[in-house]
Amino acid sequence: MVTERVAKAWEPHLPAILERIPTDELHALLDTYGSLLAVLRVSAMSYTTDIVDAAMNDGGQVMLTTGRVRHIRATGEGRLVLSVAGPESTRTVEADVVISNFGRESNYERADSALWSTLLRRGTAVAHRRTGRGVEVDRFGRLLGPDGTPSGPISTVGSPREGDEIVRNGRTGAFTFNLAAIKNHSVEVAATTLHHVESCFDEQAVELARVLTDAADPELREVVTRSVDLDVRRMATRGRADRRVPEAALEANIQRIRELTSRNGTPAPSDRAVRFAVNSAATAKLTDLSVTPRELRFALGLEGSPEPVC
Repeated sequence: MVTERVAKAWEPHLPAILERIPTDELHALLDTYGSLLAVLRVSAMSYTTDIVDAAMNDGGQVMLTTGRVRHIRATGEGRLVLSVAGPESTRTVEADVVISNFGRESNYERADSALWSTLLRRGTAVAHRRTGRGVEVDRFGRLLGPDGTPSGPISTVGSPREGDEIVRNGRTGAFTFNLAAIKNHSVEVAATTLHHVESCFDEQAVELARVLTDAADPELREVVTRSVDLDVRRMATRGRADRRVPEAALEANIQRIRELTSRNGTPAPSDRAVRFAVNSAATAKLTDLSVTPRELRFALGLEGSPEPVC
């Protein structure tokens, strides 16, 4: 738990630190310590570890052998013989079954996948240059081509964004593609897709989102905050019928924002611009990385108090 809290506290600072590390050195660091980081960030409860510890004690069912498997050959009796090279000597281990649990291939240039091989060969996708893990994406999860621009209407969720999560958000270990990260990716991709397929959003209004959320006018700031909360609830509500109430309230608030921003004689922003600004702020709230998904839903008023973990 202590190592996980330390690693979590470092996340906001890691992107700036990683920028200063040469690419070759960053590859080497991740290759050398990636497994250790994953282990340190994932804890197990004693009711699980006690069983394993007991099995590994003298005379237990499990025998731990540390080394590198150099060779595996079959015997005439249907068994397998492994040659395991340790730090001082090489030993032979006979087994009925050998399970390779080396995990997935994180370097997509070596991935045994017809889909990814085709996407990489055609330049639709590019392996992540800085980390050698996953593929290059923009902040919305859209695949980037060799020139660094979106290669088409293709978005990614989960492990293909591992390298981007490391350098953009400072996520390490399995937290680069765990359920919380996948949830955030899904929200971002869904919001971005809606911005493209629906005509009510103006994606050029990026600056307006910052202006509205930092508004000096207290009345305007209150209406914006309420609008963002309504959009959060609208996006988090599954049933279409259940979305009607927050949608109606949001519609009224968006028009009120336009009125408040123009009462000093300045031109009112368009309906599409305000809608995009509010939705961008709502998406940012739904993808907060500083808390667990359960804590986030509680903080956003989407469910009751999260149960404490003992």
